[in-house]
Amino acid sequence: MPVSHPEATVVRVRGVGLDGPCPARNRAIREARTDWVFLIDDDAFPEPGCIKRLIEEARAHPEADVVSPRVLRSRDLVHYDGARVHFLGEACFENYLRRAASAAAPSPAPDAASTTALLLRRQAALEWGLFDESLVFFREDVEFFLRARLLGGVIRHCPEAVVVHDQGARGPLHALREYYQARNRWRLMLKLYETRTLLMTLPLQLAFEALGFARSVRFGRGVEHVRGLVSVAVDFPSILEGRRAFQARRRLTSGEVLCAAPLSWRAETRAIRGAASAARLLDSVCSLWWRACSRLLR
Repeated sequence: MPVSHPEATVVRVRGVGLDGPCPARNRAIREARTDWVFLIDDDAFPEPGCIKRLIEEARAHPEADVVSPRVLRSRDLVHYDGARVHFLGEACFENYLRRAASAAAPSPAPDAASTTALLLRRQAALEWGLFDESLVFFREDVEFFLRARLLGGVIRHCPEAVVVHDQGARGPLHALREYYQARNRWRLMLKLYETRTLLMTLPLQLAFEALGFARSVRFGRGVEHVRGLVSVAVDFPSILEGRRAFQARRRLTSGEVLCAAPLSWRAETRAIRGAASAARLLDSVCSLWWRACSRLLR
């Protein structure tokens, strides 16, 4: 990076441990002395010209606060394009695990993106409150982008800028995936959703939670899932405090940002027998439910 961009100031943070990636990201944003900050994980590698294309996109769209690249899992497999945020608290990525050659043109103005790599307007990130370090890992990206959008932030996606995500050795936090996934989904929704959104979607939220727990049990991680839910109850007073602070600042409603797009399922979940049929059924039910609710939430 310093060789390709000698004008850049590089902030290296090594050995991200049990506190997750958010402190490192926030430190980079705070220490930066430029209007824009390029964040990238240590297992991601920008292709030649990536940063240049991101900067060109930012200059072409001065209203943008975030510009995201296309993230490939391999040289020809899309990992992440832009995303929308499902009312179930999940990111729905375009072209997820599709061959790049057959990928559809992604939306240039998504509501979320991957934090594997992104170009971020420093002042906007500071105004949004940076990354929520209390989430530690998993869904911290969804929470950040949804909070940004509800506060009026603008995201652009530039698929011509490409980053390859190596996903090599997993860190210690990946062993706690089920704990953080269960915990942070509810923390995200309790903090950012309006009360009426929570109430109107509650039946499907509970059904989705039951499916998630069944999946965790199948993979021998049911205890971690339950621990995550218990921690939400324990931390409820602090979650409520964060909720009050955010709701006083929000500029957009949930109905203007959330969606019921097809969910993005991890490969291990897709491999479960009958998972594809169950996913299609859930997507259909969610679409009908949201169609009925969203008009009342705008």
